[in-house]
Amino acid sequence: MPMTRARARTFCVTVSSIVLTAMLLSACGGDPRSVAGFCKRLRENGAALTDPSDPAGLAELFAALDRHAPLAIREQWHEITALLQRATTFDPQDEAETQALLADSLRAQGAISGVAGWADAKCKVTLGAVALPNAATPGESKSGESRSEEHTS
Repeated sequence: MPMTRARARTFCVTVSSIVLTAMLLSACGGDPRSVAGFCKRLRENGAALTDPSDPAGLAELFAALDRHAPLAIREQWHEITALLQRATTFDPQDEAETQALLADSLRAQGAISGVAGWADAKCKVTLGAVALPNAATPGESKSGESRSEEHTS
């Protein structure tokens, strides 16, 4: 059945209304991964993004921002987030875990540099280095004493 002019006009008005409504809703609600929204979040959290004094809080902050990272840096941001989460749960007395975390942190340097460069270029935000929580290195106790210096009497 051919469409009459009245039906065609009604159809066009309906489609136009739906498109306009969708555009307005996306403008008001905003894309959760928009560059502008993410830059605003970076500015709001500034110094906390590189503060290792609360490792669990730092990992949580990166995880919260991970849900909003723009597509251009999403994978890199996620890599950093996963590294920080792992750093809060590893056993610094376990040499294998410590070495694995150090290797992961070296592998993540490209992601860290990429995100820092993107944040500087797009947001005019300087992130600096992502500091991992202080942990004993293999061969040290948590107090910083070398295991080789421990003596038995």
